[in-house]
Amino acid sequence: MRKRIFVLLLCIISVGFYIISIKGSPTTSHNKIDISNVRSLTLNNKKYTMDENTHLISELVSMYNEAPLFKKDVGTTASHEIVIELDNGKKIDIWGTTQGFHYVTEGEKSYKISSDRLSKYLRELIKLQEGANL
Repeated sequence: MRKRIFVLLLCIISVGFYIISIKGSPTTSHNKIDISNVRSLTLNNKKYTMDENTHLISELVSMYNEAPLFKKDVGTTASHEIVIELDNGKKIDIWGTTQGFHYVTEGEKSYKISSDRLSKYLRELIKLQEGANL
């Protein structure tokens, strides 16, 4: 009888830990941005609007939307700031790196995304800026 109670108690505890681990685990993806809801995009303090820079904004939003969450515990200094402002006033702040992952702040949520495509774009932007400074 004691053995059965012990096994039952062990099963209940195991199921409880399983449920807690599912609730506590990070989401598998981040919110995607509908390009029609974007008001503007600021890249390194230079503001771009949908009226004048639709292609640039669409490209950067596409890179963000395609990026999966990055769950590794690594860090580096961000080299670029990208702020996407939506029509409803919300802002998504992306601190871009050239290392393949990027820091994102969306309201109260903070997470990292992985995008080699965005990192490549930022590396090319650095080269262009260095060439302009010569």
